[in-house]
Amino acid sequence: MRNKIYKNIALALCIIFGASACDDFVGNGFNDNPNAVTSVSLESLLPVGIESAASLQYQVSFTTSQVTQQMYGGGASDHEPFSLPGSWTEAYLVSLLNMDQVVKQATEEGVPHYAGVAQVLMAQTVGMVTDTWENAPYSEALSGFTNPQPAYDSQEDLYVAIDELLTSALVNLSTPAVEGVEIGSEDLVYEGDIAKWIKLAYSLKARYAIHLTNKGATAAADEALSAITSGFDSNDDDFELIYNDVNKNPWHLTPVLANNTGNITIYPGAYFIDEMNGVNFPFTTITEDPRLRVLTTPNDPSFTTLVGTSLDGTQLGNTNLSETSYNTTVDAPVTVMGYAELKFIEAEAYLIKNDNVNAYSAYLEGISATMEKLGVDGSSYLADASVSVGAANLTMALIMKEKYIALFLSPETWVDMRRMGYDTDVYPNFLAPPVEIQDSEVPEGAFPQRALYPPDEYSRNNASVTAAFNSFADQMWRDQ
Repeated sequence: MRNKIYKNIALALCIIFGASACDDFVGNGFNDNPNAVTSVSLESLLPVGIESAASLQYQVSFTTSQVTQQMYGGGASDHEPFSLPGSWTEAYLVSLLNMDQVVKQATEEGVPHYAGVAQVLMAQTVGMVTDTWENAPYSEALSGFTNPQPAYDSQEDLYVAIDELLTSALVNLSTPAVEGVEIGSEDLVYEGDIAKWIKLAYSLKARYAIHLTNKGATAAADEALSAITSGFDSNDDDFELIYNDVNKNPWHLTPVLANNTGNITIYPGAYFIDEMNGVNFPFTTITEDPRLRVLTTPNDPSFTTLVGTSLDGTQLGNTNLSETSYNTTVDAPVTVMGYAELKFIEAEAYLIKNDNVNAYSAYLEGISATMEKLGVDGSSYLADASVSVGAANLTMALIMKEKYIALFLSPETWVDMRRMGYDTDVYPNFLAPPVEIQDSEVPEGAFPQRALYPPDEYSRNNASVTAAFNSFADQMWRDQ
């Protein structure tokens, strides 16, 4: 499947950039084949966007999970300015270009469901881009060679674009299917179940609404809650790409296989483990979160207390990600958005509105959904007095603790930490990087707020990227 996808990407890029670009690529037409296809079908293009969504999720989270201290990757690398050039390329040259082509082609062919699915994928990609870099090209970014130096849209405008894409997607997805042209196995996640794509679109609307709490908490909460009513109903609705023995889960390829060969070292971070072993939130009757030994694998099963690797590397962990850990098996899914995340968004939104009863219900359901997904018995955990606090005692810290665990290895955790201002009232004991491992250009005690623009952007679009630049430690518009 992956080889087929990459061939389709190459062909799709030729179509998007025009025949002259293809001629240059293959040697001025020397290898022209009169029998070769000159267009790409929607059935071939759609899997490219789905696979790209999961790939981008992994690529961004590999670095940002170190920033959030879910993982430890070698100290300085966690907190030096990073630019994620591979993720930028994935977003623009794979996801957005191909899905924009699907929208145009589906519109021309009169098959709105394909257009709607592509718009949902585009919205998620634009969200990932702006949440990672802030200002970025979009309104002028998909015109190919006619505008090789597109202007950067503001984050405020990009959030408007995300909502517009999702709104348009819902119109297309709600239109009756064209007989004989229905999405099928090329939909690598939902297998053509349009009702689930509609739920995903509404769930993403809720996600991007709650991101804007610093721009008006009540309005953001209201918008999120409105969308949630039509969003995911259970874990069965999760948007995730499931891998197999041939197309291996990327979290298996890097942390597991690379760690085993000594090429890369990345381990569960101390803060993540401390969220689950009673250090940051002391338990009353239990000693450990039952999810801990599913998400990580102890170096020795006899260990009674698990610890992670500290931010400065002075404390070495005794648990790891292995071939049997939930997220790092060969065929583990990469979840782009799931039901548990939606429930924690709902809990936060209701708490903002001082509706503790509904907030508490959503909080408990989010925990239960995570336990169910991981296949563990959460009854003792949910019964512990430190978790089962009652509606009146629910806090943002408890909601974010559970969301932090549920969204292990998701870039959304970094979004939450930044919009919460890395507040230690919400994230107890979360420390700024020690000055000895922090880049000299970053103010002491400052936290990462964004990725820097990839170096190649300065050579191909210098004026636009220079105008859009903000420093590594400057808050995004979204979080101010």
